Amino acid sequence: MKSLNIDELEDAQESNGIDPVLANVIGIFLKANNDWPIAVLTLEDFESEVSNFINGTTTKNNIYLASKKIDLFKNAWQAESLGQIMDVFQFFEKGMSLKEIIERLRIELGNN
Repeated sequence: MKSLNIDELEDAQESNGIDPVLANVIGIFLKANNDWPIAVLTLEDFESEVSNFINGTTTKNNIYLASKKIDLFKNAWQAESLGQIMDVFQFFEKGMSLKEIIERLRIELGNN
């Protein structure tokens, strides 16, 4: 199973043949990843970072609850990133985790 590399996602987003919704989802991930204070090269690594930061599964509810407890003086970049990543959930079924969304994205992009 091939990881979703950030550079490849940027190229895919700019592709003319990509579904507009898929391009939007990729854009959300790229913005959220860009604001994360630790550089990551793949969406899988980004999901792992988020999971470690919130200390749990990366569901919308868990991310939301964790974001409400963030000390903005110490973790402003994480707060910004989590706020952005919340937008990705509107495109998927309720209860999905970022890990499941990334897997769906991998399949849509043909990277399985």
